[in-house]
Amino acid sequence: MISFEYQNDHCTINLTGWHLIWGLRSKIAIPYSQIVSFEPHTGAYNIPWCRCPGTALPRVIIAGTYLATGRKEFWYMRFKHNEIAITLKGHKFTRIVIEVDNPTQELANLATSIKRWSDLQLIASQAG
Repeated sequence: MISFEYQNDHCTINLTGWHLIWGLRSKIAIPYSQIVSFEPHTGAYNIPWCRCPGTALPRVIIAGTYLATGRKEFWYMRFKHNEIAITLKGHKFTRIVIEVDNPTQELANLATSIKRWSDLQLIASQAG
């Protein structure tokens, strides 16, 4: 199972069960300040060429860490066309492409959490 947890300053992607085994990672914490963009994945599978570590079965599953020049990405997808892509800056990953049950809802949850964090940053900067 893949789930998102939203905290005050970051979100955590949790992978459990087979998702953890295929992706070789149990969780990824993402500070909101490092998110450049997030959107539904367009289906263009421009996956970096070097898998390390990870799992790949053509047209079945892509999971794990993938490397290319200037890129380190985490992918978890089973070609169901319900993935979201999160582009990052200053994080150990440059992009995360991950399958979710409801991409529209997960993107809305992420947008709401980032907006709340941004509002808190603004209030803190005005107070001090």
